[in-house]
Amino acid sequence: MTTSQIDELTALRAENAALRSQLEEIAEEPVAQQQRRRFSFRPLVAVVLVTIGALLAPVAIAATFAAQQATNTDAFVATFSPLSGNAGLQRLVADKTVEAIDQRVNVPQLTGDAFDALAGLNLPPRAQAALQGLRASATAAIEDRIRSTVQDYLASPSFASLWTQLLRTAHSQAVATLTGQGSAAVVLKDDGSVAVQLGPVIAAVKQRLVARGLSFAASIPSVNRTIVVADWNGGSQVRSGYALIVALGAWLPWISLGFLAAGVLVARRRTRALGRAAVALAAASLLLLAAIGIAGVLVVQALSPRLLPSDSVRAIWDGLVAFPTALAVAVTVLAVCVAFVAWFAGSSPSGERVRGGLLRGIGTARDGAERRGITTGRFGLALGRWRVAIRVAVSVIAAAIILFIRPVTPALIIWTLIGALVVIGLSELLSRPAPVPVPVDPVAA
Repeated sequence: MTTSQIDELTALRAENAALRSQLEEIAEEPVAQQQRRRFSFRPLVAVVLVTIGALLAPVAIAATFAAQQATNTDAFVATFSPLSGNAGLQRLVADKTVEAIDQRVNVPQLTGDAFDALAGLNLPPRAQAALQGLRASATAAIEDRIRSTVQDYLASPSFASLWTQLLRTAHSQAVATLTGQGSAAVVLKDDGSVAVQLGPVIAAVKQRLVARGLSFAASIPSVNRTIVVADWNGGSQVRSGYALIVALGAWLPWISLGFLAAGVLVARRRTRALGRAAVALAAASLLLLAAIGIAGVLVVQALSPRLLPSDSVRAIWDGLVAFPTALAVAVTVLAVCVAFVAWFAGSSPSGERVRGGLLRGIGTARDGAERRGITTGRFGLALGRWRVAIRVAVSVIAAAIILFIRPVTPALIIWTLIGALVVIGLSELLSRPAPVPVPVDPVAA
């Protein structure tokens, strides 16, 4: 067979392949049109699931914060202990302290009694007149000394230490009471009654008796007894509310994440659905941040200047919402990173262009290194074979870091994403594609 005949046969084969492909497309066209006409609930279900998951996200953040404050004494103390250094709060405590002292110690009366006693000593008229002039000054000086002493104490580390100790004791006792722990001095029973345990009281009295020299008190045995002091109908509701807060804080974040994941899995184009779910999650987190900001303005208007100066109320509010704000920012950053990954790995034209450009650049660098004798050999071939598995493993590890490491911060999320991209890029650079066998034309052979 001559060369021209071989070329003609090759051309005929190519033409037959093209005609066969056209016939297959014509045959599949009615089926495709029929499939397009058929209504599918999958997109609608995906949208509903993603919407529910995104709407639950702000509630999950708030529930997580509430559960943390309700169950974790260290977190509660860390949130409220800085308030001891707030100037506005110190002024409020100082005013109330001085007011309480004035109610129990009548300084003008005590000063007047002292001056009256001096006046009864038959002093000269000029000394009597001087004493009457000093009466008001002495009263003011004593009151100023009381106030300055209170203010100095409130500004000292001793008050900060006392404040922290009071917060820790109050929270630990409240948690013990609501959870029914045996160490609680006050117990909420299932029937709503409030009972006081005598064991801690007797133990404290026992220690004081021993400290005062009554050594026989050391032989007093431990007492496990409670006495009902009140019958409160709302006790069971408080305990149920506490249990509900703990449950919501533990499960609601996972429920929200489950709805988002289910919406992505139900969708036909999962990569695009992942990107849209991430955008919805970011929007919900931004709405939560906006709500926190608006609530802060309303709280400042409601409490200042009636209770505290506006700057003090703002400082207290900022400290209170620091955790949910940081968590909402972290969720927003995470959602933006996921949306970027979905865009980069998706089928959008812009994403494909960027991805293709990076892959071509990596391939050019790898080919240039191989031309210079730098190659990864069998290790590179193994990386090429396990390329998909490596990407999946890196993605799973990155997701586990973000899900389980606490606290979740924007820096942790961004550096985890950068690390994952670097690992995937290095694996792509070091990998070597398997050699593609060249088909042998039997005619040419």
